[in-house]
Amino acid sequence: MASIDTTIEVCAHRVSVRWWDGPFEDMTDRLMEHAEERTKEMITQGYYSGELCFEDESRSFRGWWEIQR
Repeated sequence: MASIDTTIEVCAHRVSVRWWDGPFEDMTDRLMEHAEERTKEMITQGYYSGELCFEDESRSFRGWWEIQR
């Protein structure tokens, strides 16, 4: 199975993002947009890590994010 494992900048934090159980094909940009929106929302609520879930019409994706320390 394929995975996406990267680091993004959100709310002045370096955040590790991992999506697993690809294939992702044309979904990479949408998944990363969702990850950035979701982590921003959760960081502003005081969380340091959390689950990522994204569903479109036919697929479901799961992942995880956490602030790097």
